[in-house]
Amino acid sequence: MITTIIIILGILMQVYALFLCKRLFSIISEKEHRKAVFVLFLLICFFLIGYCIYLYLLLTELKQHDPMTSLISGIFFFGAVFVVIVLKTNYRFLQKINADNAEIKKDTKKIEEKNEELDSSNKELSKVKTELARKNKELESTLEEFYTFRLSMEKNLKEDSIKKENK
Repeated sequence: MITTIIIILGILMQVYALFLCKRLFSIISEKEHRKAVFVLFLLICFFLIGYCIYLYLLLTELKQHDPMTSLISGIFFFGAVFVVIVLKTNYRFLQKINADNAEIKKDTKKIEEKNEELDSSNKELSKVKTELARKNKELESTLEEFYTFRLSMEKNLKEDSIKKENK
């Protein structure tokens, strides 16, 4: 009786595993990985059929209840538990990866926007730099003219002062 219950629980776990596998399949986008999950789905179906056949053999008493039957029932049950745990873990990992991927895409978009702003600012700074260089050249030229004018004035003042002294 207990072996029958364990087998039924194993069958229920495998049915739940099919649901988990289908849910896992729905969040995978790459074709290569979808094939692997589909193969896993088929294997779960295959094992589920095996569980049902074994249960049928137990219920119709074509299979004798002995310690080996209990061991096989336990292996079936814990095998189903293992499959469910693996599928749940994979589903959580994929959800986390997809969430992280979405966050990375969002951050990448922000970085691209900031990069465009920096490019715009850089072009603006380049224009300002060019304008400042032009004005600097203009100021240097004016300063040179002023310096030349000052030297000329100084020379004229000296000449005038010498002329006054000579008179």
